Amino acid sequence: SSLVCSFCDISGHAEATCFKKQSASELAKAKTAEYKQKKCSRGKGNQQKANSAAETTSSAAASSTSDSKASPATANRVEFAGKASCPPPSPLPTGSDWIADTGATIHMTPHLHWFWTYTPNKTPICLADSSIIYSAGIGDVEFEPVRKNG
Repeated sequence: SSLVCSFCDISGHAEATCFKKQSASELAKAKTAEYKQKKCSRGKGNQQKANSAAETTSSAAASSTSDSKASPATANRVEFAGKASCPPPSPLPTGSDWIADTGATIHMTPHLHWFWTYTPNKTPICLADSSIIYSAGIGDVEFEPVRKNG
């Protein structure tokens, strides 16, 4: 039986030796360092603009790593992530489970291969700690919920 990577779903290697995962990890670390240098304004006007940003459907998901340019329609749009924060990169492998928040309007994932549809769309996201991260795109993800006992 051949190995199938749980990160990229390509046969012939394990997740621990996945080149796509290693590249994604390196890019995420570089982006995290870049994002920490940027701060978003705490002014009321900016928060109101962020809170009134156009809403997307609940099936939309945003990936957080890319160098794609912002489209004119979203160049001035900022998402506000309320009480979210951007933790430092973990040396532990990224899991392939997705803990869905059914009350959230938008979700983010580093797993581009999970998308059924995907459109590059760079949108600034202001976190609760005033740092800014950028989405890379938007699209549809289909998943099957699994209920764990315990």
